[in-house]
Amino acid sequence: MSMQTLPSCALIATHLNAPYGPIVTPEDIERALVSGTVASVPNTTGQAIVSRLFQEHGPALILRAGREVHAGMPALFSLYHESVALGSARIAAWETLVQQARTPDD
Repeated sequence: MSMQTLPSCALIATHLNAPYGPIVTPEDIERALVSGTVASVPNTTGQAIVSRLFQEHGPALILRAGREVHAGMPALFSLYHESVALGSARIAAWETLVQQARTPDD
């Protein structure tokens, strides 16, 4: 995977790092979005920080970052569900997006 600093991934990483210092990189955000798992982040501290992504950022920014790195919706939903399983709160906007994706248009 060719890593490049993309605006939304850089913004997300900067914000997530604010309380801790430079732990998470834009490339870490890219890897997590594309793979759908925090396990793609190379250190456990970074994994824990990235697992809070959905609590810290709204869907618009995360979806924009996903588009910039060509992450599919299944990967984003997987990352969201993993974050919840790791202890993050459920986020109403993401719950709605996941439900809409499962419900065929009538």
